[in-house]
Amino acid sequence: MTEEEKRAAIAAYREQKVESGIYALSCLPSGQRWVGSALNLATIRNRLWFTLRLGNDRREQKVESGIYALSCLPSGQRWVGSALNLATIRNRLWFTLRLGNDRHPGLQHAWNAHGEDGFDFEILERLKADDLGAGRDRRLKERLLQWAEELQATRI
Repeated sequence: MTEEEKRAAIAAYREQKVESGIYALSCLPSGQRWVGSALNLATIRNRLWFTLRLGNDRREQKVESGIYALSCLPSGQRWVGSALNLATIRNRLWFTLRLGNDRHPGLQHAWNAHGEDGFDFEILERLKADDLGAGRDRRLKERLLQWAEELQATRI
């Protein structure tokens, strides 16, 4: 995808009209119906299908918290961050960076200069759920500070 195509895709995404409303889901064989509300009716079908395909597996997954690092391979810059859910953080970061609206200007600038292929994502540390307990946020912050100092990286 060229830079012009990326800009056009981002502009089209930002111009989308979001409609909220009520939707119904029907099971044709059983005749059962479910009704719900959604803030974005354009995306609810895909979200429901995705959730239904995953079944109980997704609900039974244990969420792992921890520390991750992003590296810009051409420039050698590094960033470290903490996440409550390590399984989803990479996709979230890549999504905001592709859109050009990441809240960390240095990271966004490096992404714009070197592109997705210039970046590496690495999980540095997984924190055990029983180690976290009520002090989860404090523990994540402590580990983030330690990793940032050790790697001489910028915290995000």
